[in-house]
Amino acid sequence: MKEKITKSRKERIAEERKKKYKQRKRAIVGYALATSISVSSMLVNNSSAAAQTDVYRVQKGDTLYRLSKKFDTTVKQLKEINNLTSYMIYVGQHLYVPKESIVKSLAKNGHVYQVQKGDTLWRIFKQTGIPVEILQKANGLKNDRIYPGQLLELPLEYHDEEVLKKEEQLRIQAWNYEEGTYTVVAGDTLWGIAKRFGVTVEQLKKDNNLYHDLVLIGQKLTIKKKDINVISARCIGAVDSFTVEFMIGDEAVSLKVPYGQAETYQSLSGQELIIKFTNGALIEYHI
Repeated sequence: MKEKITKSRKERIAEERKKKYKQRKRAIVGYALATSISVSSMLVNNSSAAAQTDVYRVQKGDTLYRLSKKFDTTVKQLKEINNLTSYMIYVGQHLYVPKESIVKSLAKNGHVYQVQKGDTLWRIFKQTGIPVEILQKANGLKNDRIYPGQLLELPLEYHDEEVLKKEEQLRIQAWNYEEGTYTVVAGDTLWGIAKRFGVTVEQLKKDNNLYHDLVLIGQKLTIKKKDINVISARCIGAVDSFTVEFMIGDEAVSLKVPYGQAETYQSLSGQELIIKFTNGALIEYHI
C-alpha cells in the first residue's frame, strides 16, 4: 500500500534544511572542542564556532584531500565541521574551512598534543582517528602508558594518506561514470525512456543490443551519456506522480521518475542515498 503524503513540499524541504543546520551547528561546536582537546591543548579559543570558519565554494577538480592540503587542515576535520558522511563533494557545494588564525595556530604547534589528566592512547585515537599503533610508532612508545604534560606527535599525514587512497577510489567510482543502469517499470516504452534521459531510441537499442522496440518490466537497460551525475543525497519524497525531491547539500533538487512511481519513494524519505541522474531524471539509486 502506498504511503500517504502528509506534508507539503515546502514543509519537507524546510524540515530537512532545519535538520541539516542543527547537525552542522553541532558538528562545528564539536570540532572546536576536539581541536582544543585533541590537536593542541595550547590553543585557547573563546570565540564562537561560527567565527572559527570561513566558507569555500567547491571548484572543478577539488577533493577533500586537496582542500585539506590547501587549507592546512585534515580530511577528518573537514568532514566533521561540514557533517559529511562520505568523501564525495560536488562543484558549487559550500564547505566550512578553518580560518587562517586557527590554521596558523595549529601549524605553529606542529601537530603536537600535550597529554591531559585522564588521557589514554585509546582516547586520543577516538578524538583524532589516528590508530594507537601509529601513535606508538610515531612517538617511540613501547607500551600504552602516557602521562600528563607529555608531548605527543600526531602524524596526521598518515591519516590523510589513507583517506587519499579511499577518496581517489571513490572519486573514480563516483564521478567518472558515463553510464548507468535503468530498470524498466510498468508503463515504460523505449521512446519514453529515451526522451526522459535525453538520448535517442537508436542509441538505446545500440547500447543494449536490441533489435526491436519492445521492453519488459524488470529489464535492465544501460544508459550511456557523458554527463551522468553521481552524488550522495537525502531523499525528501514525492512532489507529484512523476517527480521525486532530494536534498543535495543545502539544495533541493527535483528529479523525474516514471509516471506513477514517485510515491514509492516515500518509504525512503530521510534516507541517505547514492543517486545517478541525467537530464533531470533519476536513473538509479543505491542505499
